[in-house]
Amino acid sequence: INIAGGTIEIEQYGPGAGIGGGGPAANADGTGDSGDITISGGDVTITVTADASYGGGCGIGPGMNFRTTPAEGKDGILNSITISGGIVNVTAISVSGGNGYAGAAIGTGRMGAPDGQESKLRITGTADVTAMATGSSSAIGGSVVPSTYAEPSGSFTILIDGQAKVNAQAVYLAGTLYCGAAIGLGANGFTSPTQITIGGNSEVFANSEVVGAGIGSAFVSNTAESTLNIVIKDNAQVTALSGQNGAGIGTSMFAPYVPEKADISSILITDQAKVLAYCGYYGAAIGSGDGFSNNDSRDITISGTASVIAIGGEDASAIGASASGKVAGTITITEGTTIEAYADGT
Repeated sequence: INIAGGTIEIEQYGPGAGIGGGGPAANADGTGDSGDITISGGDVTITVTADASYGGGCGIGPGMNFRTTPAEGKDGILNSITISGGIVNVTAISVSGGNGYAGAAIGTGRMGAPDGQESKLRITGTADVTAMATGSSSAIGGSVVPSTYAEPSGSFTILIDGQAKVNAQAVYLAGTLYCGAAIGLGANGFTSPTQITIGGNSEVFANSEVVGAGIGSAFVSNTAESTLNIVIKDNAQVTALSGQNGAGIGTSMFAPYVPEKADISSILITDQAKVLAYCGYYGAAIGSGDGFSNNDSRDITISGTASVIAIGGEDASAIGASASGKVAGTITITEGTTIEAYADGT
């Protein structure tokens, strides 16, 4: 699918994507892969609204089927999305009750690419992108998995660079698994490893209202086996916010029975990047979110001539662990960086 110009408006209801894969047929469990999607120009507006019984697909990406357990061959995957120009506005709307979850506004479904393949989302060039997800999927990234019985499967890469401008919002809906990350994983994020890189001269604003990280992960109630790496570099300008419990940049809340895993995340901010990270309550600005268990921060590195303002939530650190966590990795801040760190929750 290649969009190079024009004005395009799409309204989709149910488990098919706005642009990408279809939902399940009446006699089949499977949903459609996204194919390779390219947007290089034009004015594109997409709204996907979930059905209470079957859920909703991604705005741009694969179709979804929230009535089944995630499984290879049944779940559509993201092949590739490249947005390099134009104005793109995508909204994914969940509805309360039943299986009324929508997928990510822009991104992958419940699984990443199987071995030997790659799921890649890139926003670059002069693209101007606004993405919003209500419910528990990410605005840009992964979709929610309401309940799971297996380990995360498949890799997923998010790259934002060039002169791109990105506004990502994860909006709370009562009765769901809190918010997904604005950029990153949906609740019970089911892709591993997940790599998020923001660079070039991009300008990024990412806000998750409740529990989801601004950039990073979301509520986890199945397993801590998802490995997440975040890199912010070059001349990127990034603002990442979480209203409560999730880190501005980093991880989110874990359920009581989630096991420990030492390499769950790493964060690197380097070169001339400028970062403002914030959590309102209990989560670190950069590091770990707060919840029931497994709230330890991992490796955090700030280097080059990066400039960072970090405002941690109430009872949490600015850079490091959340209110109930400890630093289980290494925090490295090198000479030449500029750091302002506050840990008063204001």
